[in-house]
Amino acid sequence: MDDQFSQKIKALSELDFPPGLHGKIMRKLAFLQFRTPFLVVVSLLLLNLIFSGWQIWYRLSESDAFNTFRILLEGAEWNWRTLGDLFEIAQNLFPLGLIFTFTINILLIAYILFVLKTYKTLLLKQKQ
Repeated sequence: MDDQFSQKIKALSELDFPPGLHGKIMRKLAFLQFRTPFLVVVSLLLLNLIFSGWQIWYRLSESDAFNTFRILLEGAEWNWRTLGDLFEIAQNLFPLGLIFTFTINILLIAYILFVLKTYKTLLLKQKQ
């Protein structure tokens, strides 16, 4: 058994490998080390995105906020006091915290995908 293994090693050492093969393998391994944390983070963000989107839709449909806001816009006189009152009513009608969370989730997912794509591009272009 040991003799067969040593013969296989000798046969490998006699082969001519293309230049830069080791660098390519190491770059791919460096990129793959981030795969699991990346999948976990993106999965959690997507799950949070789905739940916050569902919660926003549920609260908006439950409160009938769009119709109320449309009625307020049609009947409002446009001056600074009315705009302040309109903003206060909008704050009470719309779940601004959930909308903010939803927006932050979208931005984080886009940023992580951008960084991952940039990192992969940099790793694959790098020559050793």
